[in-house]
Amino acid sequence: RGQGWASAFLREAFADFRAREEFLMLEVEDPDFGENREERLRRSAFYRKNGALDFSGVRYLLPPLQGHQTTEMRLMIAPNYPTDTIDAALVRHIVTGLYHDLYGRPAGDSLLQSFLSEIREPVHLR
Repeated sequence: RGQGWASAFLREAFADFRAREEFLMLEVEDPDFGENREERLRRSAFYRKNGALDFSGVRYLLPPLQGHQTTEMRLMIAPNYPTDTIDAALVRHIVTGLYHDLYGRPAGDSLLQSFLSEIREPVHLR
């Protein structure tokens, strides 16, 4: 920690995404939940310092990777999204894709549905 390696890596990765005109979605532990609040705050600040933006007001639950425990997360996007808002339908589509592609869960998954309908227009990036 503190050597700048992770920041250098992110700068390179973000430059690659920028060149392809693509964006990276980040699932970051929500500092408002869990026992390791300071570590979670530092992690969120690290990503923001390196150019990521929070999806303001979007509740996101990481499905259980083992057992039954979900994890409250924040969604972030990088690099340099061209506007300060994103259409809620697009965010719902992205979240559904994350659940399907990363976690093998269907669009009708009850956990996904428990927060998907809460995503309202417009989604602000901060």
